[in-house]
Amino acid sequence: MSATWLEKLKFHIQVEDFASKSIGKISKSLHGMHDDLNRKFQSFSQGMKAGMGRIQSGAMGLVASGAGLYGFLKPVYEMQDALGEVRSLGVAESELLRLKKVASDFSIAYGTSATDFVRSSYDIQSAIAGLNQGELAKFTEASNLLAKATKADATTVTAYMGTMYGIFSEQANAMGKAQWVEQLTGQTATAVKLFKTTGAEMSSAFTSLGANAQSAGVGLSEQIAILGSLQATMSGSEAGTKYKSFLAGIGKAQDELGLSFTDSQGRMLPMLDILDKLKGKFGSTLDVAESDALKKAFGSDEAVSLVKLLMNQTDGLRTSMQRLGDVRGMEQAERMAKSMTNPWERLGAVTTDLRRSFGELLLPTINTLLTKMNNGLATLKGWSEEYPNIARWVGYAAVGLLAFAAAVSLGSMAMGVGQVALTGLKFALGLLTSKFLIITGVIGGVAYGAYKLWENWDAVKQSFKDGTWTTHISNFFKGVLAWFEKLIGKAKWLLEYFGVLDKDLDAKVSTKINTEQVNTRIEKQLVQTQALAPLSFSESPSLEEKPQPLAPLRMPEETPAPNKSIGAQLSQTFSSGKRGAQFGDVYIQSDQAPTPELLEEWGLLQGG
Repeated sequence: MSATWLEKLKFHIQVEDFASKSIGKISKSLHGMHDDLNRKFQSFSQGMKAGMGRIQSGAMGLVASGAGLYGFLKPVYEMQDALGEVRSLGVAESELLRLKKVASDFSIAYGTSATDFVRSSYDIQSAIAGLNQGELAKFTEASNLLAKATKADATTVTAYMGTMYGIFSEQANAMGKAQWVEQLTGQTATAVKLFKTTGAEMSSAFTSLGANAQSAGVGLSEQIAILGSLQATMSGSEAGTKYKSFLAGIGKAQDELGLSFTDSQGRMLPMLDILDKLKGKFGSTLDVAESDALKKAFGSDEAVSLVKLLMNQTDGLRTSMQRLGDVRGMEQAERMAKSMTNPWERLGAVTTDLRRSFGELLLPTINTLLTKMNNGLATLKGWSEEYPNIARWVGYAAVGLLAFAAAVSLGSMAMGVGQVALTGLKFALGLLTSKFLIITGVIGGVAYGAYKLWENWDAVKQSFKDGTWTTHISNFFKGVLAWFEKLIGKAKWLLEYFGVLDKDLDAKVSTKINTEQVNTRIEKQLVQTQALAPLSFSESPSLEEKPQPLAPLRMPEETPAPNKSIGAQLSQTFSSGKRGAQFGDVYIQSDQAPTPELLEEWGLLQGG
């Protein structure tokens, strides 16, 4: 059986393994260090967790207690603030107590805010002077009730009350302010129901109208009825503008039309009487010429528009005036407000009122405590100004405590990172102490040699042609040995880096092969073999295509076959943990009888 030229040359290298024992010591030492650090870290972490937990629970408890107490007393403080605002206008304490009582009752009855109720009285007190004997509370109640009944906000209705009192102050003073405001509230609520308007639109209508109708002697119920009827086809502000234009031209119109719109005392007749006189002159409807005549008489289109709208509604206007005139109190407003009250809103109002009642009982004690705390802090502030050095060192201590807490937190993080790093190192060293590293190194060496052979195939082939192949083969084996030396050097550096291996690693980890001596002998043998017949190779650079066998060379039958137990011996050596092993012999085969000199050289090469 013929063999390739690679089979002609066989060699085996014995490597003494002194590294695994040292690496095992490293691993064991690191395992112990890791376990010790882990125990200390766990103890430290548990202590920090317990301490931080106590701090956190204490701080949270303190914050929760303070927040809970403040939340419980919040309705009390809000009511005090609202009463303080009204008190600033010079309202007597007796009036404030009555206002507070009415606000509480109103909030429970209609599910509104008692604090907002009190705050709305500020605008009323500012707009209406001289309110006393509960009149402020009555005006505020009427305003909030009308707001609830007519779906308006308290601010709008409060402004409306102020405007109406400004217009009808004589009537209000004559009737009594409390009675007048009750009647106004009832009439406005009735108008909202009759004319499908809102409290806000009624407020806009009277704001646009102003005191013009009152100056002409028109009563409140008539004004509300006229403005409410007009709002069936226009906004409140537009209705007020048209009514105002009509009143402004009434004097000129009676002269132009030859009709009298005033009584014997010079006061303007009621609207229904004026409309009846106009209908008597022009009929129930107006054509273009009649409209032009009315415009010329009243001086504006707004006045003509009012006349046209109301001339066809005289019956309804009469009925509305009668119903409004019969109103004396706030019953209609109360019915409307209750129909829009939500039971859940009432429940919330009752709960808030109870908290306020209990809080007011506790407030004197709490205020005393807070006063002492404030006084103590003020004293401390005075000390800090009087003794700045002490204050500075107290500040340093506080900052130091915060810095220490931050450092401890960072230390805990660092210990966690270190634990992860040690775990990774433990895994890496485990690989170094295993057969995995040795097997990988052998396989890597074979792969490296095959790659270099393929990479330099052209040069190798040429060397066999020109007779320099012995030098190239020698260089090849030098490269393989150098690769193993670098591998051992890297392992040595890693062990020395961790300080667990002496610096004289060269004396402990070594090969039993003098590489220079081996190279010299290989080169000499190859030179002698070079005298053999020329070698013939294929021109193909593919490794799969084997070179032609050496023509003059033959494999002698007496030559012993390669040692087949090398693989088994290698496996047994790695599994038994031996530090050294020897694998087979070195054979250089030739068809010529060896000379004594050649046998001596082979013996030296075999002995290493």
